[in-house]
Parts: sequence; structure tokens; C-alpha cells
Amino acid sequence: MYISSSQMHNVLADYTKRLEKNRVSNAQRPAGSKSPVDRIDISVGGKRQAVVDKVAANIVDRITRFGPQDEMDREIVKQLKDEMGTEEKYKDQDPVEFVFNVIDDGSDKTTNKLTAEDSSVLMKRLEALTREAVDKNMV
Repeated sequence: MYISSSQMHNVLADYTKRLEKNRVSNAQRPAGSKSPVDRIDISVGGKRQAVVDKVAANIVDRITRFGPQDEMDREIVKQLKDEMGTEEKYKDQDPVEFVFNVIDDGSDKTTNKLTAEDSSVLMKRLEALTREAVDKNMV
């Protein structure tokens, strides 16, 4: 499923408006009223982090399945390439190994494979870069 950055921005903007509206209505509530017992209050920072984590997980899944789809995806992959010194080709992959192509300055292509243990480092960094990009782009 493809989710464009503008759709993601609209969802996050709507979420922010709802949070603000809820905050205003809570401020207008009489001081003696209590919130329902079965309700769990999460800090704004916690809610934001949960949204960032969920959106980042969706983006990482999309990048690893279909490759970078929009400008933010390409920026994240470029940053990963710059840090790791390789250019990856994303596609559906065998769960035990990560296959990627490296294109050097002479336009020669080399196919490489990483074991699941080695690829976990790459995937963790991709997830971290994605979280940073999502967090930076949230309004």
C-alpha cells in the first residue's frame, strides 16, 4: 500500500488539530470533574512518539518492499547510502539474507548478500533514519 507524504502530512495535521481541540475542551471542563477511570492518559510527547514510530515502521516496510517511492524515501535511502557506502536495490527478499547491488564509479554492478545477522544492522539504521525524518517533518 502506497502512502504519499502529503497524505501522511494530512493525517498528522488532523491528529494535531484533534489533540488541540481536546486540550481546549479539557481546559473548559469544571475543576471538580474527573476523567473516566478506564481512560489512560498519555503525555503529548508519548503520543507523538507513538505516531512517529508507527509512521516510520510503515515507511521502512514500504521502502524494503517497493523501494523509495517519494522524496522523503529517497532522502532517507541516500543518507543510508552515504553512511554505509553502498547503494541498495530494494525488492522482496529471502528472509534469511539481504541481497543488494553496488554500483561503483565505473558503473560496474556487483551483487552482494548479507546474512540475517548482518542485515539487521542495516535495517536498524534504516529504521532510525526514518524515525528521524518523520519526527523532523511532523508539524
